[in-house]
Amino acid sequence: MNVGRMLAEKKKNDSIIRNIDDGLIYVDADFRVAGINPAAASIFGVDPAGAEGRHVLEIIRNEDLFERMKSVAGQSPAKDRPDQEQVLTFDHGDSREHYHYSIVPVRVDPGTNAGVLLILRDITRLRELDMLKSRFVMTASHELRTPISGALMSIDVLVEQATSRLTDKENELLGAARQELHRLRALVNDLLELSRIESGKIELAFERTNIGALIAHTAELMRNQAEARDIDLSHTFGETIPAVKADPG
Repeated sequence: MNVGRMLAEKKKNDSIIRNIDDGLIYVDADFRVAGINPAAASIFGVDPAGAEGRHVLEIIRNEDLFERMKSVAGQSPAKDRPDQEQVLTFDHGDSREHYHYSIVPVRVDPGTNAGVLLILRDITRLRELDMLKSRFVMTASHELRTPISGALMSIDVLVEQATSRLTDKENELLGAARQELHRLRALVNDLLELSRIESGKIELAFERTNIGALIAHTAELMRNQAEARDIDLSHTFGETIPAVKADPG
């Protein structure tokens, strides 16, 4: 009865693992594949039955990932890495798939290494949505620049030619509108810059930059937001700070 119960439990566990959408590879202490589900086998393009017993490097064919597995198993120094770097990318013809992976140690007894478990989660759709978002932001920002520039030119003409015919209150409103349009244009430029950074197409314009002036300018940009939240914003910097080679934008 105990054997039958154990076999039934094993079949249930095997069924659960087979039907999990995430890829799972269990590697023993000798780094041989002791278990692999169909999702993981499909990702690496291997037959599940033929993969078991083989060295994991023959399956994953990725030295960096193998080193990471050894590190988790305790056979090499652990190295922390940003979460965004724990991604595997596979090219299949015209399509590209992205998988976020995590590696967890398997311990049967305290202090005893029984292997590691490699878990792969498909994030291809998330990556595609992220790319679409970046493209939308870039396109929308480009489209917004034209009407903003046109409105700003119109206000500049009014400021130059109609100031004397307007009341103090009207001039104040016109100046506020002009200032807000300048802020809106700067925001659109920031969005474009962010899109370029995300796409890896950012080009830095290095020049000799006065750090003190840059700090003062940045503080001034944030002053209205600080005052709106009752925050006292101040800044200090040494007069002997040398200029640096940087992109002030």
